[in-house]
Amino acid sequence: MTDNEVIHELNKIKSYAGSTNDIDRRDRAIEAAKSALDKQIPKTPEHDGEDEQDDFLCPRCKEPLCTIGDTVYWGMKPKYCEDCGQRIDWSDKE
Repeated sequence: MTDNEVIHELNKIKSYAGSTNDIDRRDRAIEAAKSALDKQIPKTPEHDGEDEQDDFLCPRCKEPLCTIGDTVYWGMKPKYCEDCGQRIDWSDKE
């Protein structure tokens, strides 16, 4: 089962009946699980700027990942956002 299929199944589980407290707790747990799982699906960083100090931003939280020209960018592109934990896919940026 793929990550996206798991997220789809979790959404279906939310529709099952139960007491109000059970539903609230279940919905919060499902949302936390979906968020954690979604962060593991690699997403392409966003490019921000037009000069040699351009940043690449996390696609989830919009925090800077690194700057073009930075040794961090050229030598050690982060695999995950340090702020929110989103997995980063650099394949389109090489």
